[in-house]
Amino acid sequence: MKTFRQLLESIKLSPKSSEATQKVIDDFEAQTTEHPLNPKARLTPDHVGVELEPMGPNVVHIKSITSHGERGVGHASKALRALTNLADKHGVGLHLISHPITGRTGLDRQQLTNWYGRHGFDVDEDHFGYREPRTVIKLTGFKRQH
Repeated sequence: MKTFRQLLESIKLSPKSSEATQKVIDDFEAQTTEHPLNPKARLTPDHVGVELEPMGPNVVHIKSITSHGERGVGHASKALRALTNLADKHGVGLHLISHPITGRTGLDRQQLTNWYGRHGFDVDEDHFGYREPRTVIKLTGFKRQH
């Protein structure tokens, strides 16, 4: 896992984003609609608002994930799975700050950190989270050689 300091160093030395980073954002936008109240966020079919931004080469920052519909039924988890699948597909890491939204009922800081952990994020003591892209190896037609 990259530490937050290592992540910041890579951003300083590299361009703002990469083609792969932009593909994750573009693919996510293709699966979502414009958020009616936040022009920077996208809205999933299950009414989860997600705001993304490029953070550096091959890293997308998840600025916020907010469920606007029924809570506790897995809509935000479904949105996060879709996003992690896109990141894996394009070989892009995901970064976030595990911080509950002030003034809203929902998960507290520890519950939120645990939730991100269940989705593959390593969250440090400063609540910075990072998820390396997962590589899916598809073995089809594999024949053992004797």
